[in-house]
Amino acid sequence: MPKSKRDAGHDAGGDAGEQPSQPESPAEPEAEAQSDEAARLNGLLADLAQLQVYLDERGAHTYELAQRFMAYARRDPSSGA
Repeated sequence: MPKSKRDAGHDAGGDAGEQPSQPESPAEPEAEAQSDEAARLNGLLADLAQLQVYLDERGAHTYELAQRFMAYARRDPSSGA
């Protein structure tokens, strides 16, 4: 019986009794892809949490500097501020 083109590559150098390896089940790559997506999402959420902390600290520092600037400007109107 003739073999299909798809099966022709499996017999290159193998015994006639060898079984070709089974392909992965469709669930395994899907589970791995979901795992990769979950890991990327968790990484992004962690990055966003770090960014939030940084921006909160920066905002607090900027606010503090603005308050000091206004206090100095009230004390010394000749400074031109």
